[in-house]
Amino acid sequence: ICLPDGKVVRKYQKELATPGMEGRNCIVVAPTGTGKTLVACMIISANLKRHGLKGKVLFLVTKIPLANQQYEELKRHIKGARIMSVTGESRHTLCAVLSTHEIVVCTADLLKNDLHTGNVLLKDISLIVFDECHHCKGRTPYSFIMTEYLKKKFRGGDTRLPQIVGLTASPGAGDSRKPDLNKTVDHLIQMSALLDAEAGYITVKENITELHQYTTKTNFKRVPIPGRTDGDDFQALLIKYVNKLDIVIQRVTGKSTKQEVTDQGYINFLSILLQESKLRPEGAENERNIRAIIEHLQHYTKILHYYFDYECEDSLLAMRNKLRSPAPDRATQVEKELQTLFTSFCQEAFQVGKTSNPKLEKLKMLLRENFGTKTTNKRAIIFVTEVENAVRMQEWIQKQPELNGCIQPGVVTGHSRDTSNGMTQEVQNAIIADFRSGKFNLLVATSVLEEGIDVPACNLIIRYQHVTNEISLVQSKGRARAVDSECYAIIGKGTPKELQELQNEEKNHLVNDVIEHHLPPQSQWNLALQKFQVSTLETVEREERLEMEQKKQHRIEDVQLLCGSCSTLVCYGQDLSLEGVYYLVNCDKVKGKFNCKEYKKPYIRPTIQIQNSIHCSECDQKWGLEMCRVTKGLTYRHLCLGCDKFIFVIKGERHTFKKWKQATFQIPHKSI
Repeated sequence: ICLPDGKVVRKYQKELATPGMEGRNCIVVAPTGTGKTLVACMIISANLKRHGLKGKVLFLVTKIPLANQQYEELKRHIKGARIMSVTGESRHTLCAVLSTHEIVVCTADLLKNDLHTGNVLLKDISLIVFDECHHCKGRTPYSFIMTEYLKKKFRGGDTRLPQIVGLTASPGAGDSRKPDLNKTVDHLIQMSALLDAEAGYITVKENITELHQYTTKTNFKRVPIPGRTDGDDFQALLIKYVNKLDIVIQRVTGKSTKQEVTDQGYINFLSILLQESKLRPEGAENERNIRAIIEHLQHYTKILHYYFDYECEDSLLAMRNKLRSPAPDRATQVEKELQTLFTSFCQEAFQVGKTSNPKLEKLKMLLRENFGTKTTNKRAIIFVTEVENAVRMQEWIQKQPELNGCIQPGVVTGHSRDTSNGMTQEVQNAIIADFRSGKFNLLVATSVLEEGIDVPACNLIIRYQHVTNEISLVQSKGRARAVDSECYAIIGKGTPKELQELQNEEKNHLVNDVIEHHLPPQSQWNLALQKFQVSTLETVEREERLEMEQKKQHRIEDVQLLCGSCSTLVCYGQDLSLEGVYYLVNCDKVKGKFNCKEYKKPYIRPTIQIQNSIHCSECDQKWGLEMCRVTKGLTYRHLCLGCDKFIFVIKGERHTFKKWKQATFQIPHKSI
């Protein structure tokens, strides 16, 4: 292990690393910023020494930016070993890199795919480190990898399995909405079982005083804020237009929504109605009209919910260009009526009286208190829920005279499929570098910045209506690592989010208490793990059998694909193929049925190029992306389709599938 001049491995880091250095499977739990990656480096070095020339280590991450970041960290701390980073954007395959390097940092998706195809075998790996291992649950890539591990352990008869080490700041309390001791115990045992962590959760005990010296105690405050005044002009206007649309939908379908427009159940109701409309055998135009009405209703409802948290003008500017608009000569009479209504609404909305948003007023006060002078060296992050919210928040800050000159805001978001505001890794890196240098002193970010990605220690963290789970709370608070730092949660008073954030705090306290006092003793631990492991395997194998049976329900020759919006025939089942993780159709099979639009986040590599999104030429519904593959000097043009964009007609019956794996027919694997 190599450390910068003057630095030594801390005692608590040695304590955390000891079980892993002894070759035991374990989950290392320690606060953000306390050096878990260095702990992993110590375990990796010990593993390579133990296995000699046969040692192969995989350091798994959930996102591409984390792969490059952790690669640099491992390269800085481990000397004498060949290290390389591999992601889906790399030229080299994971299999090829593993044959020439001792340590490989890669995304979990990459290993999942190679295990599935047999290109990589678990018996050839001596250690797998799972960064942010709380993602090992459900049907995530981490969970798939460990399920394959458990199959080898219990079904394969092969004892040559890699050592497993997990790293996390919080393993979480499970899926229960409320704090529950028994469910938290079960969740923690189940996560240990899935990661085969026979040594359990490793926390600092003997050197807790030293750990506290290197851990910043962040002052966290929930700030419940009353909402806008009920019945204000903008809200009343929007509800008036929603009621007009409700009349239209009753006329076309004979159904009324009969829901309160401001209720979350209203959005859920619309989503169900949209799915039902796809399965109706009525004429194509009537079906298309139903879908268009529902899309407009969803749009108005989203504007209203957006209005609750932001400014009136912002909610309109954010939404007015989001509606799909067929060309006038191709639009139905109902689509034209809807567009006329929306144009009328926008014109009236800009004329109504405006009320200030209490949440934004509180946010402005907190920012003024922390950035009151132009000479401050402080850093802050505001977490928001969606990409559009991040952009609107940045624009709002820039428009506030009281904040001009003292705050320079930047925006960091993840990759977004449905908006042009999603960011490439290069743009993310550039903005974070500007934040580090001081060009920006505040970032508005989605959850992409909560974990893993290295950012400077912040003085102020604000979770603006950003309420998810207890792990998210721990991760975002962990960004406030400067001295006397503060973390605030601005949430609507009396709303479900206020209760949820309170429960998140309680669940985090419960997790720590369970790890220290309520897990089974070591004498019963392995038996508890094995019980969950056997149960997990049985569940997975049952689901796999059902999935195989499901694929046999229909023949692919009997399948037709229709546009999910206008029911235009797109192609036939035989035209589909599966290559790797991509579901493709040759462009020649759908010639003249689609239009290309410039893709805002192009992906250009030597063998794959994605520069255009594809849309129905009849109704402008987005179908997916255009993919160009270069193989042996030849370029093949294919369409990569989104399963949820289509209606599948099978022997006269209509079906919809959210994901391709849910399809009731088998799509053949082919090489382009």
